[in-house]
Order: sequence, then structure tokens, then C-alpha cells
Amino acid sequence: MGKIGLYEENAKPVLEMYQKFGKVREIDGAGDTFQVWGQTRRAMLPQVQFLIGPKVSGKKTLGNAISERTNSKLLKFNEFVKENDFEDTDDDTVVLALIQQLAKEICPRVIISDFPQTAYQAKFFIKNGCFPSRVFVLNCSKDFSQERMILVPETSPRYLPSALLSKRIGKYNENLQELLPFLKDSTELSQISTEVPFQTSFKQMCSLNEPTIISVRSSGSKDASQTKHNVMTSLVD
Repeated sequence: MGKIGLYEENAKPVLEMYQKFGKVREIDGAGDTFQVWGQTRRAMLPQVQFLIGPKVSGKKTLGNAISERTNSKLLKFNEFVKENDFEDTDDDTVVLALIQQLAKEICPRVIISDFPQTAYQAKFFIKNGCFPSRVFVLNCSKDFSQERMILVPETSPRYLPSALLSKRIGKYNENLQELLPFLKDSTELSQISTEVPFQTSFKQMCSLNEPTIISVRSSGSKDASQTKHNVMTSLVD
């Protein structure tokens, strides 16, 4: 047996084991150096989801709740920008720094909230980083957001004056006009209403994140095992 055959024989059971945990990333080594490097770089990044839109009032935001539910790390883009003094920095530098931080991340799944904020940020991230596995857009009207803010005490760090909130909502909606069409064409995008009870929005996000489990049990008859095998094979295919 040649070296390639020996490698495949020894590597196959190892790959099968790690595939069960979603740890295997396939890279096409037939491309040029740049293509192979790009695929390798993407394979080294964690699985990423984008969470765009307003925060939900209450003890927990949807970002916190879904990250705990899916055992993911929540990375808040606005806090990342502030902590690294990137407020007046160009998008290329900020997004590249974000990708570099993700490359150091140990957690295999990361949810980035409040990102991307523009179509340019999304395009730059996908080109130099990876495609998000899913994008959640939290929909909330301007009037509903302002009604919600009235309930927040002025002493709270989450409080925003009406004029500033209105300005931010207007800017967000303006960016969304170009951002949403790009994300719909490039990724798997789901729109979630936040004008409903928190648990309703949360359950919808969970249903999109969590796999459907089907249990196939044999009846014990003569052909039950073969029938079960055929059913499971057809489901997988």
C-alpha cells in the first residue's frame, strides 16, 4: 500500500469521529496558493452568526439568551470598537481587527451583535474572513423603539434621549436599505420581530438554530431493520 493509501486508511476513522462534532473543514488543495490560503484561513475561524437590530428590553437581550442557549460566545461589535479606540477608524482597519480577534477565539461558535452596520463592512468581512452561518435581523419600528425607551430610567446606561435615538434609528434604516439586499443574496438571513413578547422572538431564533431530531424506531418485524435503514438513508440524502 502506498503512502497516500495508508494515509487515507488511517485518517478516515479520525475524520469520521471529528465530523460528528462538526470539527472537520474541507479544503480544495487543487487551487492556487492564494485560494488554498483563503480556504485555510476561513477554516481556522469559528462559526459566526450576525445579529443586527435593536436590543430587547428586559433582564436579557436576545443576543445574551441565544448565546447561552447555543453555547456560543457573544461579541458585541459596538463594545469591541469602543474598547479598542476604533470610533474614528476606517472600516477596513476595524473589520480586519475583528477578524484577527476571531482567529484567536477558542470558542467554536461566535455571535456578533450589531454587526455588520453597512454593506461595505459585510462585504469586507466575507471577503477577508468567512461567510456567517446565519444572519438574524431584529425588526422593530421607530415608534415602538421610542415607546420602549420611555420605560428606561434616565439614569440607566441604556437610556438614550429621544432625538439621539431617532437619529440612530434613521441611520440604521438608511444603511439597511443597501445591507439587507446584499445579505439576502450572500447568506442565510432570517428576520425576527421584536415587537412581540421576548419568549416568542427567542423561540423563533432557537427553532432556526437548533436541528430537527427525528427518531426512527423499528417494530421488530422481519423486515424492520432493513426498512429502518432505508428510511434513515432517505432522510440523510
